[in-house]
Amino acid sequence: MSSRHISAAHPLDRSTRSSSRDGFTLAELVVALGLLTVGLLALASTSAFLTYAHAASGRAEHAAVVGGSRLEMLRAGPCAPEQGAEMIDGLSVAWSLTPSPGGAATATVRVSWNERGLPSAQRYTSAFQC
Repeated sequence: MSSRHISAAHPLDRSTRSSSRDGFTLAELVVALGLLTVGLLALASTSAFLTYAHAASGRAEHAAVVGGSRLEMLRAGPCAPEQGAEMIDGLSVAWSLTPSPGGAATATVRVSWNERGLPSAQRYTSAFQC
């Protein structure tokens, strides 16, 4: 009879372990989480800026609508010197109508508001025949 010797591999024996990796190292996970955090913070700051820019453009659009409406009212009215001011939805609107010789007139509308504590304004001028 021949004697056979079967040896079982020890779990910590490096010669019998497979060379493929089963997972990530702690260092790789820390680097990946750091990169993910930086990316998410960049996304959040961009989102906040875009929200502000969208709101600011909405206010500027509303100012343009109010200014255009006041210009149309000045064109439709009598061709006499006129000026005034009013508050509309948080916008300060000031206007003037200056007739000139020859039946023409110049209308000027200034719409102003505060944007993050800083003054913002748009000015619209139109010349037309009376």
